[in-house]
Amino acid sequence: MLTVGVPVFNAERFLERCLTNLCAEDFDFRILIADNASTDKTGEIAQAFALKDNRIRYIRHESNIGGGKNFLFLLDAADTELFAWRAYDDISTPGYFQRLSEALERQPQCNLAVGSLNYEVEQGTTPAWHTVIDALPADPGQRRNKLLTIAEVTWFYGVFRRRNLLNRYVAAQNAYDFVWSFDPLVLLPFVLEASVCTVPSVVFTQYVCGGSAASYRPKGVIASSRLISQFWRYGFSIADEISTSLPQRIRLKTDVIRYTNKYGLKYSRVVKRALLWPYYRLTDRL
Repeated sequence: MLTVGVPVFNAERFLERCLTNLCAEDFDFRILIADNASTDKTGEIAQAFALKDNRIRYIRHESNIGGGKNFLFLLDAADTELFAWRAYDDISTPGYFQRLSEALERQPQCNLAVGSLNYEVEQGTTPAWHTVIDALPADPGQRRNKLLTIAEVTWFYGVFRRRNLLNRYVAAQNAYDFVWSFDPLVLLPFVLEASVCTVPSVVFTQYVCGGSAASYRPKGVIASSRLISQFWRYGFSIADEISTSLPQRIRLKTDVIRYTNKYGLKYSRVVKRALLWPYYRLTDRL
């Protein structure tokens, strides 16, 4: 059984489209909406859908508990074996959740199933469509190397085994102080374990609004260095946990360093600010 958790706050612009997309799934799953004390018509829209579809349950917090805590609330409130988040402005192709759930059923060694990726961009250039590969290598080492190459931050919205995800999410929250790059940090153990399976025939479409995510990126050298350090520390702890030999531990920690540069924060960005600190200080960007 699968629960899809939808965290919302002032989501009236896109929520109806999101819920229409979810309810169109001909699949026995649950939809749990957690409203972070919205001040617009979010609650009215959600409750109207809940009256029409008994798969939907709507919960409203009395006050805003923060985005990260709302994501965790949904994950903790679910009681199904499988779990997925759905942002209120994203959609997917028909059969998305069913086929990803079936992939995990066929592959019990995997803890995350993901599909192909498309983008809907509000401003600027639309990134290329990413069709995920179908046949991943059976060998764990080769599979890990391929996953490190093709991983996408939006895999965060794939289908997880809930208990495994809950443990990893809480551990990442405890180890990491930043909003920026938290999603890829949560994904890191699944990639290192090589416990991801792919279903290219279904597509997740992420809505991208102009530049909002960049506001969470640390601008200073000290803050950026702390982010990288915490990212490494958590990744190294996963490497220590899953490695069975010293050579493998070294390889996994090297993978963590590569992954951090790609999905955490580029090292060249920090070095540039350190070398050109007078300029960034004068422009109040240090």
